[in-house]
Amino acid sequence: MFHVIKRRIADVEPTLYKTPKSGETFTLGEALAEAEGVLSAAAATAMPDYICAGPKTAAGMLPVIPVLPTTVFATESSVVVAANLVGAKVTMTADALGVTATTTGGVFQVESTDGAAKSAVTGRFAG
Repeated sequence: MFHVIKRRIADVEPTLYKTPKSGETFTLGEALAEAEGVLSAAAATAMPDYICAGPKTAAGMLPVIPVLPTTVFATESSVVVAANLVGAKVTMTADALGVTATTTGGVFQVESTDGAAKSAVTGRFAG
């Protein structure tokens, strides 16, 4: 799950309401991509457009926050993200809820890691 830990600007991302892909399940903190006006989980090497901010509304809309390069997120990795990856861009997990240690095609720039088996990682999206 990606969650905001700090912003490099004083502004707060607005919560927007977007149309989710029919039949897809969405999770709080999931990285999402928008194509043709519809949201779905972002691919591991694709720059996400939004982060899911809650459950669908009664009208079927999904609350999201836009991904900005000035927003720093915290998440968990699926494998060890070693200290030597600080500054590198890594890919997201297949479920778009965390990161890997794979740098080829990475979109999440690591700012810190605890180096544990499932590392606590901070960084920002920088495609």
